[in-house]
Amino acid sequence: MPTMSNLQLIEAFSQIIEAQARIITEQQKALHQLNAVCMEEEITAVRAAYSGAIGSGEIPED
Repeated sequence: MPTMSNLQLIEAFSQIIEAQARIITEQQKALHQLNAVCMEEEITAVRAAYSGAIGSGEIPED
């Protein structure tokens, strides 16, 4: 396997994370349709950490 530069690694990981985020969002929508709520406190904590890392107002709307 060829060695990847740091920039290539960041790009590859970013694509993986974006795909995981889409999957999780669709799972959350499916749970919401069933009136199932799961891990609300964890979601709130991660959103707060995300905002702290990149600044407020940057979280995509649900």
